Amino acid sequence: DLGGLELHLSSPSNASVSTMTAGSIFSNSSIFFDTISSTDGTMELIATADNFTGYTGSGVLAKLTCTALNAGLDTLHINDSSILRTSLNIPITILNRMYGLIEVVE
Repeated sequence: DLGGLELHLSSPSNASVSTMTAGSIFSNSSIFFDTISSTDGTMELIATADNFTGYTGSGVLAKLTCTALNAGLDTLHINDSSILRTSLNIPITILNRMYGLIEVVE
């Protein structure tokens, strides 16, 4: 029952994130706000599920478009300050974080 989230991400050093768009979970979101900082490599995503109802299941939260800076492997980190909430605005505890592996090739 995911009602909304505030994700704080750290971008990899081998790629620069240029855009962040809503994935399937938030495609009809009432609120979708993103900030990308090229100076410190951080990103913030704030979104709510469609009409503030809860989302249950699996899907894509957001799609990131990156520009390669260097070849190699890197990790997209979900920072500890990230917050998930149910449709009743109850905090959801994040038990495990699965970081995104990015492979940059030339």
